[in-house]
Amino acid sequence: RQEAVEFYRKCGFLEVGGGPVSFGRIPHRQMIKSLSPLQTIQYRPEWCQDLTTRWSRGVPISEKMGMHISHYDGQTFHLKANLAANLNVHGSMFAGSVYSQCVLAGWGLIWLQLKEEGLVGEPVLAESTIKYHGPVDEEPEARVAREGMPAVLQPLKRGEPATFSLKIQLFSGSKLAAEFCGHYVVQPPRRPGQ
Repeated sequence: RQEAVEFYRKCGFLEVGGGPVSFGRIPHRQMIKSLSPLQTIQYRPEWCQDLTTRWSRGVPISEKMGMHISHYDGQTFHLKANLAANLNVHGSMFAGSVYSQCVLAGWGLIWLQLKEEGLVGEPVLAESTIKYHGPVDEEPEARVAREGMPAVLQPLKRGEPATFSLKIQLFSGSKLAAEFCGHYVVQPPRRPGQ
């Protein structure tokens, strides 16, 4: 119910949209709370928490979509979203939400790999393609592996941009629902006076 929203906010729930109006006069709001805590990540959980915080500050839609890191082992990265927060009128995930989840999965893996290598840079998506295989009507999870890294990041050590492509798969439950190929550029940090 609308009057209980503040209570649920204090309990860690995020408001993600409107809800039904019961009996024609009692408004409701849709709220979510992730039940997959980052504490389940065994490898670099503090980095995963830093990444989540960075997204919540710089990419606020990530919270609205219920994005949460479900796996990172130094080689692969998995990012889940809350299906209920991303439904279209057909009861499946918005195509734009599928795309956004894939973009953030690639960006997240790059950010973590930069930390693994002790490098600093700003990942940017330069170009992409996506192929949709079917509707996403179960929990969506984007999966990406670090193919070619860390070698492709080495130009950053010379102050040059690193450019490369990542393939990201998005699953609806256990079914492959979309394949995304993103061409990313990692710009080296600007030097003072540039």
